[in-house]
Order: sequence, then C-alpha cells, then structure tokens
Amino acid sequence: MAEKGSRWKWYLFLALILIFSLFFLRDSYLQTTLPEREFVELYVEAVKRQTRLADQPMKARSETKKMLDSAGVTEEQVNRFIERVSEKPEKWAEIWEKINRELAKASPARDTTLPKNR
Repeated sequence: MAEKGSRWKWYLFLALILIFSLFFLRDSYLQTTLPEREFVELYVEAVKRQTRLADQPMKARSETKKMLDSAGVTEEQVNRFIERVSEKPEKWAEIWEKINRELAKASPARDTTLPKNR
C-alpha cells in the first residue's frame, strides 16, 4: 500500500514538471512570434528581391533567406505568424492593404498624364 501512495506522488511530481515546462515553452513560443509590422516589411522586401531576380529563382530564394537571417528572423517565426493570423482570416485583409501600400511606395512613380499635343 505504501508503494501505491509513493507512486501517485511520483506521478503528481511528473505532471507538475510537465505543466510548468509547457507553460514556459508556451511563453518562449509567444515571445518568438513575429510582429505584424516586421512581417509586412520582410514580405515587401522579399517581393522586391524576387521581382528583381525573377529569372534566377534559386538566387532569389537564397537572397530571401539571407535577408531573414540578417533580420534575425527564422522561417519558423514567419510560419508561426501565418498560422496565428490564419486563425482570424479577416486580419489578412489589413495585412495585404499594408503590403500593397508599401509596394506602391517602393515602385517608381509613373506619370499617368497624357502627353499634350503641340
């Protein structure tokens, strides 16, 4: 009988360790998520690089990886951000608006006026 009581204490101890471990892992997981502003900036930069290197997809991929590394961002963080935002799909509309706004700022201004006849 004494063996049974000590076994339950051992199980309780292991359960507490597991619960605390999950709690701290969750906090570290949340701390390594990517802020929306940073995602938009990185996405815009990636689009620019991929557009510039459209005829060299392997180099574009490599350049994008280097960009993420220099920003201190992992692909895992980007994927977590995408998963988190995908839980609220309406949030994507805001993000795409921001991305499109930044891309419009980055593209050279086009003169849309018609030339005058002389």
